Amino acid sequence: MGGWKNVWNDIKAYKFNSILFRNFVTTVMLLMVPIGIVHLLVYAYNDEMLREEIGRTNMSELERVRDAIDNSLLGLENVSLQLAGHSDYSSIMKEEFTYPMSPSLIQKIYRIQESMRTVQMANTYFGSILLYLERGDFVITSSNGGQINKYDTRWWMDAYQRQKKTENGWIEFLHGGTQVDTEVSIAQFRQLPIFDVNRQGILLISINMNRLKRLLGLQDTNQKLYILDSAGNIVYASQHENLHRLFADIDPQAAALVGHAPYSDIVRIEESDQVISTVSSAYRDWRYVSIVPLHHYYPKQVKFNQFMTLLVTLAVVSSLLFAIVLSLQSYRPISGILSLLHSGDKASTGVRQGKLNELKLISATIANSNEKRRELEQELKHRYELLQRSQAIALQAQIKPHFLYNTLESINLRAMRLTKGKNDVSEMIQTLSRLLRLSLMTEDDMISLRTELEHARLYIQIRQMRMDEQLEVTWLVNEDILDCAMIKLTLQPILENAINHGIGPSPRSGGISIIGYAKREMIVLRIKDNGVGMSRTVADRVNQSFLESPINGNESIGLRNVNQRIKLVFGSEYGLRLVSKAGKGTIVELRLPKRKRT
Repeated sequence: MGGWKNVWNDIKAYKFNSILFRNFVTTVMLLMVPIGIVHLLVYAYNDEMLREEIGRTNMSELERVRDAIDNSLLGLENVSLQLAGHSDYSSIMKEEFTYPMSPSLIQKIYRIQESMRTVQMANTYFGSILLYLERGDFVITSSNGGQINKYDTRWWMDAYQRQKKTENGWIEFLHGGTQVDTEVSIAQFRQLPIFDVNRQGILLISINMNRLKRLLGLQDTNQKLYILDSAGNIVYASQHENLHRLFADIDPQAAALVGHAPYSDIVRIEESDQVISTVSSAYRDWRYVSIVPLHHYYPKQVKFNQFMTLLVTLAVVSSLLFAIVLSLQSYRPISGILSLLHSGDKASTGVRQGKLNELKLISATIANSNEKRRELEQELKHRYELLQRSQAIALQAQIKPHFLYNTLESINLRAMRLTKGKNDVSEMIQTLSRLLRLSLMTEDDMISLRTELEHARLYIQIRQMRMDEQLEVTWLVNEDILDCAMIKLTLQPILENAINHGIGPSPRSGGISIIGYAKREMIVLRIKDNGVGMSRTVADRVNQSFLESPINGNESIGLRNVNQRIKLVFGSEYGLRLVSKAGKGTIVELRLPKRKRT
């Protein structure tokens, strides 16, 4: 297991320059180049065959649509002639529509409506059937009858008025005629009576194109179907807004291709491949045009591409395994040497310059080993000297606290002896003694927030004695964070800075609030004073110094050193941040991780 871990570490260390990686790439290329060429050749051949098959399929589909619509129009015309030849349809044209109607007229209307319903039941794709009589401005449908103002005639009246003087019977595609106003209908107009030169009305029968397309299974929304007359005008379109427009205005590129039928090809239009086919009507001087996006016919091609993708993926995986097995046989000795070089003091890191690989690293490491050893000896000697110096400083620190405590105790006893009891001087000396004991006798630099707050309160008591209690301090620290760890002597420098530089120069009574709370996985302490504050420019400069200024061993423990101590112990995301406004005071926000003191 350790051998695999070493190999993986070497790959991460040397990345693309690794010997193992290069062997893998070479093996993969030897396998993938032939596979890639075969894939491209098979794909190109399959794509060409598929495009030809798509053209033939689209042409066959369009011919089926052509035959279905032609037959429907022929049937529509036959039904129209059959109804128009009925005696009731001719005789009713001469009736006077006065109210109340005569029983014979009512019976005639009923017979006409019955024949209309019979036709609709036999032809489920038929839409409206109506009889319009100009003499009485009267309309009869399969379900009712009445004056023309009771009906919506917009969808057929204009066509009737336009053609009635030139045609006895005609077929026209109209927009409307159903409950859904966006549908298109084929309307058969037949002027009546058919055996009289004086025409007095029409018989109109319509076919609902959407219903007919559903019966034919033509519900593909991707297909654009057009029917063009000999002049290139659109007599039918899947999009009703294109009715009666010139096809060349709608799609000039396709119009140039479908001038002669039959035709079928795949053409690129508006940055996408389209399958365009056209056939001529066997019934009228019409041309049927179908335009379908090429991707509509590509489910098989998608499956083929998925299969080729799977094949390439398997080739890559097998190449990886083969390369690893082959390369490890020659790489294991090198990996063992690298493990020795990487262990211990990591001496090899100093020679990784430029594009190294494993062999170059071994050579460079061996060449520089003596120099590295001398550098380590010098470093060790320097660290030993620092250790001796720190031990001497520690001995001095052990002596000084005892000396200070004894001296302060002697001064306290003498003051009480002179005044024959406790007084302000002795109380200040006792507070100072406790303050020094907390700050100097703690063995560890890490203490609890509870202890640090106790130290801060003692310091505040001494400052209040000096300022004749002209300093009011508010403590608002949540109980749940008192046992969290923090660095010793963190709050006292912040409080000292607030009193000396904020409250001291201010003419008003001093006030400080210490607020502490937990914020997710962080402790936030906010020390706010009502002192003179500072301008935003100065505050920004101080915050910038928190990011840049290193600890200076010769300085007193100020805000910068407090900030740097926090960052060194807890990390760069913690530390101090200052917010201030001239004349309004200053807020110092201290952020620490929420950790229990161990």
